[in-house]
Amino acid sequence: MGNKWDKMNKASVPELSTITEWVNDELWNDLLAYMDTTYKARISIDYSGCGMAPGWNVKFKKAGKSLCTLYPQEGWFVALVVIGQKEKSEMEETLWTFTEYTQNLYRQTKEGMGQRWLMFEVKNAEILEDVKRGMLLRRKVS
Repeated sequence: MGNKWDKMNKASVPELSTITEWVNDELWNDLLAYMDTTYKARISIDYSGCGMAPGWNVKFKKAGKSLCTLYPQEGWFVALVVIGQKEKSEMEETLWTFTEYTQNLYRQTKEGMGQRWLMFEVKNAEILEDVKRGMLLRRKVS
């Protein structure tokens, strides 16, 4: 690969293209295109020292509301979608229509302050579709 980018290097803010090259995953590219065409979401690249997922991440917001945060890994990525009180009942009513992976993730994720922080390991197209559906609960598309 030859890419020398270090996701833990807090001193050097990466470009989105650098992160994309490092992740090197079509699912990542698909989600970036979806976020652009569907939401025209604002992107911010931030560094997190949090123990759950330290390093650089890519946040998407629309109308001041967080849609998702992507945590790049080499060859794949994690997508965080927060299911809050407003989305909870719809998520639970439709949970059976999501993949078994997402059903288990939702059930195993503890609720805190009325929210579930779903950390999807996006390793196939079905999980990516669940991520997109989770975001649709947060922000409907007109």
